[in-house]
Amino acid sequence: MHRVMKWIFSVTIAFVATFFAQNAEATHFRYGNVTWSLPDPVNAPLTVEFTVTHGWRSTFTDSVNLNFGDGQSSGSTQGTAIGTGTDSAGEAYTIFQFTVQHTYAAPGSYTAFFSGCCRLSSLVNAGDDFYRVESVVNLEADGSNTSGPISGIPVIIQMEIGGVRQFVLPVFDPDADPHSCSFSTQAQSGIAGGNPPVFNGNPVTFVQPGCTIEWDLSSANAGDVGDKYSVSIRVSSDNGGNISVTTVDYIIELVPQGTVPTCSGSGNFTANVGVPFSHTVQFTEPGNGVLNYTANGVPSGASTTPQAPAVLNPPYPTPVQFDWTPTLADAGGSYLVQLLGSNATNATGFCSLIITVPPCPNFGNPCTVGVGECQSTGTIVCVGNMSVCSATPGSPSPEICDGLDNDCDGTNDNNPTDAGQSCSSGLPGVCDAGTTVCAAGTLSCVPNITPGSQMEVCDSLDNDCDSSTDEGFNVGAACTAGVGACEANGNIICDGMGGATCDAVPGMPSMEVCANDVDEDCDGNLNNGCPDSDNDGIIDDVEILIGSDPNDADTDDD
Repeated sequence: MHRVMKWIFSVTIAFVATFFAQNAEATHFRYGNVTWSLPDPVNAPLTVEFTVTHGWRSTFTDSVNLNFGDGQSSGSTQGTAIGTGTDSAGEAYTIFQFTVQHTYAAPGSYTAFFSGCCRLSSLVNAGDDFYRVESVVNLEADGSNTSGPISGIPVIIQMEIGGVRQFVLPVFDPDADPHSCSFSTQAQSGIAGGNPPVFNGNPVTFVQPGCTIEWDLSSANAGDVGDKYSVSIRVSSDNGGNISVTTVDYIIELVPQGTVPTCSGSGNFTANVGVPFSHTVQFTEPGNGVLNYTANGVPSGASTTPQAPAVLNPPYPTPVQFDWTPTLADAGGSYLVQLLGSNATNATGFCSLIITVPPCPNFGNPCTVGVGECQSTGTIVCVGNMSVCSATPGSPSPEICDGLDNDCDGTNDNNPTDAGQSCSSGLPGVCDAGTTVCAAGTLSCVPNITPGSQMEVCDSLDNDCDSSTDEGFNVGAACTAGVGACEANGNIICDGMGGATCDAVPGMPSMEVCANDVDEDCDGNLNNGCPDSDNDGIIDDVEILIGSDPNDADTDDD
């Protein structure tokens, strides 16, 4: 009996110790984010590299076990501390990060996640709630979806009471896929008390389109300062209908109006291997006091000026310069760098730099494919270590005369289909007939015969294109043909060979009749063949009679 009671007592003590140990752990989760990419999409399109970022209360840090979504997991891992911070109450947090690779058996969609219990006890909407941080991986057999969206912010975002407050969630997709933001469900985040959180009936919202977070805190007062809320945001990217997701799980803390420092210069950047990259941000402290400057997620080999940690002094704005020359070991990676400035009240302003080191040259630069009217503009994306333009060339069309390269062969207006066609030049006569000709991108009708280039001929046409036909040939004028009794009247017409002729047809000649003044044989001579006995050149009646019968004996002409 004594042994049994001793055993029960021991078990009870162990249970109580375990319970309180778990309860101590139960309030230390602050932040979670999981992103994924393909280190070698060409040769290993199913091997994924995860980057896991997680934040905890500095006095009780923890590890996570990333479940890959296919029944396998990474095992409990903490990684390397990449930064620290402090909330307005002075409670510090530490951020850790690690990478792990996993090869999936087949293409498809997988939900990787880590989860546990619990969140911060004092959260207004999620005190001691379960936490779950997801990343949806969508793998294509050809490795065309090389990464999910990349996003991240500091563990705690401070929003000032007394107005409508906004901040921009930085997002970048290495495949240049369109992205959107939404709030996680309870099943996706573990937040049971409401996500997004609500203050006085006003929920945290997104300014559409985009990922700008907005919260109306106009009715908040001093009694609300220091309140904290958990927020879980799903950032989704769409690769041809295949959705990838990263989750950003963080805390919003309400702080007094006019206390939060600002930083300008956040953005998405590309830094090529071996090429120095430099970017400057500007911090401002509203009370003109000093800022304690820190930096989270600074890649190996990078530096800031001043080097973190440091103190920034007025006058403001005060610059901080980030410098980095990526190496081959950095190629293909994306890095989220957070530069933070905290004032004496632990209010913190920050800039986020998402820096991508492409695995191929000229990533993200504008590019074109195709020539002429088939040319299309896109950006350089990487397929493995090869640079590929994201644009698709257009389709060629028949070449026409318009100053453009319609058939996309590199030459404008070569052999246009609308050139060489029959047309009317509008000129008179035979110069009206023309052929379409392309010159300087303009189609015109050029006469086949140049005005004045040929002489007028008689053919019922205006050969010299002066608006007159057959001039100089007297076409239509009266004319005769033949002589004597054969003579006929007519009009001048074209002869069909370019000249003119009379259309009269001479009569047929007949035997000459003497002494009648008619040229019956139409030879141009009157009474030729009749006798002229006295040789006076005139054939008279006596001679006609004598001549009428050469055997007549009447020689005395009586």
